[in-house]
Amino acid sequence: MEEITLYGGENLTVEIQSESKVVKDDDLKLKLHTNLPKKMKFYATITGANDYEKEIKAKIDKDGDLYKKVKNLNVGKYTITYKSYKPKKVKKVIGKNGGYLKGDNIKNGVITFTETLEVKELIKEAPSTDKDASASGIDKETQELAMKIILADNFSKTGTVEFKAKLKAYSVTPTEPEMLLAITQLQSGELDPANWDTIVKSFKNMSESVKENLGSGYFVELVNPANTENSLLIIQDGVVFYDFMDEYR
Repeated sequence: MEEITLYGGENLTVEIQSESKVVKDDDLKLKLHTNLPKKMKFYATITGANDYEKEIKAKIDKDGDLYKKVKNLNVGKYTITYKSYKPKKVKKVIGKNGGYLKGDNIKNGVITFTETLEVKELIKEAPSTDKDASASGIDKETQELAMKIILADNFSKTGTVEFKAKLKAYSVTPTEPEMLLAITQLQSGELDPANWDTIVKSFKNMSESVKENLGSGYFVELVNPANTENSLLIIQDGVVFYDFMDEYR
């Protein structure tokens, strides 16, 4: 927990706790938990391996959390520097031009926070020569295939299911016209987010079922039908890692 102590009658003591981590071997799941107001915005500059540099935008949600995912990174260390900027919607809390924010980590009303994450090389296990171990591996593959069949049956009317064995991920790509329309309406603000919360709850239950049957470490992913390289929702062991609606709330 990094605490910035501020002074003065209208000042705010800002708390920032990093819960960022590396997921799916080469993706960064950036997450900060704060006591900052909803819609407080940040630029995040990511630098690291092979002269990598990328700037993204993110904002605080109603729970004080900032989420963002960065995919397919090379092995190496990455530094993420977050810098706030001053949206008018939170002026009452942070003051004009961030005037209520004062402290060692704040300059000219801007909050700065830095963290470092490392993408490590995936270590491949040597093939087992033990017959029982081999049989156990076959059993696990059979269980994973059986789970895919069950999920495909459950989603037969709404989408297609793919299992990515190396990533331990079950991916659902929606194809039902009503669901495709709902996703578009959620992004444009035409549909109540409560409808999306119902979908999230359903996927969390599905993730917990996968964990119960196969063990921990499996991902359940709802693919963005408009760009299948991106995800709308990623859950592991019943815990939400990424939810695209955080950007629209």
